[in-house]
Amino acid sequence: MPNPLERLTTALADRYLIERELGQGGMATVYLAEDLKHRRKVALKVLKPELAAVLGAERFVQEITTTAALQHPHILPLFDSGTADGFLFYVMPFIDGETLRAKLDRETQLGVDEAVRIAREVADALDYAHRHGVIHRDIKPENILLHDGRPMVADFGIALAVSAAAGGRMTETGLSLGTPHYMSPEQATAEKQITARSDIYSIGSVLYEMLTGNPPHVGSSAQQIIMRIVTDTPRPVREVRKSVPPNVDAAVARSLEKLPADRFESAKAFAEALGNPAYTTANTAGRPAGAWGNGTQSFKRLFIGASALAAAAIAIALWGWLRPASRGQSGSDAPAAAPLVSRVDLVLPDSIPMAFIGAASLGNGRRAFAISRDGSTLVYAGSVGGRSALYVRPFDSYDPVRLPGTEGAYGPFFSPDGNWVGFFVGNEMRKVRINGGTPVRVAEVTNSGGADWGADGHIVFTDDECTRLLRISADGGPVEVLRDGPAACWPSLLPGWRSVLYSAFDGIHVFDLATKRDTVLPVTGYDARYGAGHLFFNRGSTVFAARFDTMARRVTGPAVPVLAGVRTEVYGNSQWAVTEDGTLVYAVGRAVAENPLVWIGRDGARQPLPLAVRLRGSMEVSPDGRYLAVLEGTGEGSDLWVHDLRDFRSERITTTGAAGSPLFWSSDSRRVVYRDESLEHRGTWVKPLGGGAAERLLPAGDSVRAYSWSADERLIGVGTGRGISVDERGAGRRSMIRAERAALWGTAISPDGRFVAYTSAESGDYQTFVEPFPSTGVRRLVSGAGGAEEPRWSRDGRRLYYRSGQRIYEVSVSTAPDLTAGEPRVVYEGDFVNVGGRSYDVSPDGQRVLVIEGGVGRTPRLRMVRGWFGEVARLTRAP
Repeated sequence: MPNPLERLTTALADRYLIERELGQGGMATVYLAEDLKHRRKVALKVLKPELAAVLGAERFVQEITTTAALQHPHILPLFDSGTADGFLFYVMPFIDGETLRAKLDRETQLGVDEAVRIAREVADALDYAHRHGVIHRDIKPENILLHDGRPMVADFGIALAVSAAAGGRMTETGLSLGTPHYMSPEQATAEKQITARSDIYSIGSVLYEMLTGNPPHVGSSAQQIIMRIVTDTPRPVREVRKSVPPNVDAAVARSLEKLPADRFESAKAFAEALGNPAYTTANTAGRPAGAWGNGTQSFKRLFIGASALAAAAIAIALWGWLRPASRGQSGSDAPAAAPLVSRVDLVLPDSIPMAFIGAASLGNGRRAFAISRDGSTLVYAGSVGGRSALYVRPFDSYDPVRLPGTEGAYGPFFSPDGNWVGFFVGNEMRKVRINGGTPVRVAEVTNSGGADWGADGHIVFTDDECTRLLRISADGGPVEVLRDGPAACWPSLLPGWRSVLYSAFDGIHVFDLATKRDTVLPVTGYDARYGAGHLFFNRGSTVFAARFDTMARRVTGPAVPVLAGVRTEVYGNSQWAVTEDGTLVYAVGRAVAENPLVWIGRDGARQPLPLAVRLRGSMEVSPDGRYLAVLEGTGEGSDLWVHDLRDFRSERITTTGAAGSPLFWSSDSRRVVYRDESLEHRGTWVKPLGGGAAERLLPAGDSVRAYSWSADERLIGVGTGRGISVDERGAGRRSMIRAERAALWGTAISPDGRFVAYTSAESGDYQTFVEPFPSTGVRRLVSGAGGAEEPRWSRDGRRLYYRSGQRIYEVSVSTAPDLTAGEPRVVYEGDFVNVGGRSYDVSPDGQRVLVIEGGVGRTPRLRMVRGWFGEVARLTRAP
């Protein structure tokens, strides 16, 4: 029996000569063919067999002919359509160019003038089609072809033809119309009536991506994207790219309004606004300027007032998940009754906003609030005069009350009975009664990664930047080491208090406190919690839920997004809490590391890198200043990328989703050394740019971390968590510099290989030291008062840099005849993100620092959802 391509070729042999496949999309396979009658190249598009089987030939051909009459310079015309041996096909001109998607994949962002021109010309095509009664329904970069720079909109009306021909039977195909990133909210929620304003939303989304490098809403899955389209407000364009004119920013904002009625009345009006420098959101009928805010209030009321309907609509519209509606338990068509869900904003006093970092160790964001298990009381780290303390606010009261003796506190957590609050301050864990009193010291803790208080009277917690999982009686006493190894963060006790959830490099773990058995769950995420038969965890700023059997410690259902737009810190801890009765409180926001990379000059001048805004981590600039190696993630994993800082071409170095961080560059700037934490490739590797196989550089080991090497690549600085050493390549020798009980890390070898800088917490505060190599046992403190870490040498070895909170310092260093250090001097101070690994780098000439902008943040507002578990149950219910 001939294969499908042979059948198609034979069936069309008298009309088209098929040359080769050009590509595949969600609905069709595209072939390059020759139109034998007219002797021209054409694009022959053949619908997927499973789709054709549902549609039927007559109805499809009838519907598609309605678009054949469209004649516009920016619309790709329809040449032909029909059936052949069971295949449904349509024919369009072959454009010898590229799609807008290919151009964006190559360039990430376009010039402002070019992006606006393309958007206006596409809008002109849309306006023409709309006036002729045709709505595209699938505007996306893949459907915009560029011929000599001129956009041509392809597949005009195809989505409408398929939908109409299906006659409501699209669920039988297992396919979905539209691309999630560019769907309008009404498409995402499967509304039956789609108007021309849906296309306006889509072209606004495409323009947003052309200007910023990303669509308005991104996520690790189609479900997550659709939830964000329905619930979130995109970041204003000018926050991402300052060079965008205000009128363009305002026009994009209006095109992306949630309610169709709040968008432009026509594509023509959208195009005119893009070309009118005087246009602002204030030009629209009584709309206030700065309309991005938190979305239209009318849409908020609609969504909140009909949350059950919206949740069902989202489930129906999920990409590739289209299914018939399920029946209620009675067997009738009526849906089962759902518990009432209510949403309110909790407004904190402007004078005492919530501090997400405050005095938290090293400036890393920690959990900023907790709620008692009975849902009656909120405790949070508030900021007054730049200093944090704990404040208690019962939910039946408006006024927070400060807890005495909690200055500098962060990471609060409640006792099971709600009478005590545990917290961290400096290098201690303490507890204090909720009604006041003198705080009590529980344990010494260095840079904790969270804690949970069990009903058995014990507190499970982590220290040393999540290195160890520990347990102690809430009354103090000896500390039990449960697990000593990398990454045991954000412990959360399961019911019965016999097992604890925690996050590690390789996923979410369940640790049995009695047997010490450790199990890795088959989900990817961070900051795991449990509630009402579900495992919760976050990926980026979205919380997911999966049904979970606590007795078997087994995930029993797929993970689905249940909460979007939650502030998440750089170590994956997400700012939300839920009680046993399903009362949810969360801080509205996004992942703090999802901000622009910016060069900051010594004169304060800012130069944002023209790269798409993504979730980013540790960074390393090459010695010649040309390349940037940086950890980039989606929430499901992280990989290492290298960006050319001259032409901003990018190369993906890893594909495992478990890259640890870039560690250092070769002296010729052609090889990058990185850490991979995946089970299959765990170890430290060196990778040449431009392809080529990676070679193993250091032995694998969970506790071994390489940080730097000397200019001649002979010496490698290594940290073990509680000790530092230097490996001599080729000699097979490891020279221990210092071993302490307290953490030492961040080894930086001077370019000449004669000195080692590192961070130590042995004295209580984090400080930076320099020591000769080989070690003489004598060292010099080079940092000033306050925390200090991430030491870096200048290229000439005459200066040492380090980070302290939101400041970057420079110290002049002389190594001849003896080691001497000058006074630390601030070279940059500002709001930048402290990521795991290296949070900054310095240009080779020492004149600029590179940081991820933003990240400290504080807010006077939280959001509360009552009855959230009922909503979660609906979203995770088996189909």
